[in-house]
Amino acid sequence: MAVDVTRMRSIARLRTNSHDVVTRRSTIRAASDVTRLVIEMTPNEPAICPNT
Repeated sequence: MAVDVTRMRSIARLRTNSHDVVTRRSTIRAASDVTRLVIEMTPNEPAICPNT
């Protein structure tokens, strides 16, 4: 019983760690998507409002 409990605890810990990693990756992916959108929109700004 004790061995099973420790095994279950270690599995739960691994699951929480992997979940944290997944959430971190998703937030990083979202941030990179936002920066990509900004980079894509930036070259079009001079054509829309010419400040030169």
